[in-house]
Amino acid sequence: MFQAAHKEDFSDAVTVHTFKEYSVSGSINVSDTTKYRYWRYICPKPYRCNIAELMFLDKENKKLTGTIIGSEERSKNPHYSRSAAFDLDPLTFFASKTLRDGWVGLDLGKPESVGRIGYMTRNDDNNVRIGDTYELFYWDMDWVSLGKQIADDFSLTFHHVPQNALLLLRDLTRGTDERIFLYKDVKQIWY
Repeated sequence: MFQAAHKEDFSDAVTVHTFKEYSVSGSINVSDTTKYRYWRYICPKPYRCNIAELMFLDKENKKLTGTIIGSEERSKNPHYSRSAAFDLDPLTFFASKTLRDGWVGLDLGKPESVGRIGYMTRNDDNNVRIGDTYELFYWDMDWVSLGKQIADDFSLTFHHVPQNALLLLRDLTRGTDERIFLYKDVKQIWY
């Protein structure tokens, strides 16, 4: 879940989002317009917190910065430190020492309103990567392009995608792992 607080110890924490099901990456819009100084991702019990990327953005979509805070790190290796959750490298990640209530977040220095939170859990770098160029195709007796986008978030939105179409997303910047998929009832189904 994502929480915000006025107090550093989160004793007055307000939950701004709870995940109903597992999601590797994406972004959530924050409807609470209250300004909070402290923002965090807290992992589900009884799992160790493993989060690769976090971004807190204001209402104008500007990335917020601050002092990185969180529970104790599992290792002194910088690839698993709290700062790894904010380095835009999906192959590094914060790993908490504790198996319960592990968390990582930001002290923004002053109360700020957050409009959106981007996130990516620990993964093998086969997700949308900020800065990479992507092209989406649909099948119509051959692959037809629906356009290209440079990712500025951990998810992409393409418009005018035919319903019930077989789709293929290519990362034109790096990588060759590709799988066809379609959307059914607003869910992505991989083949």
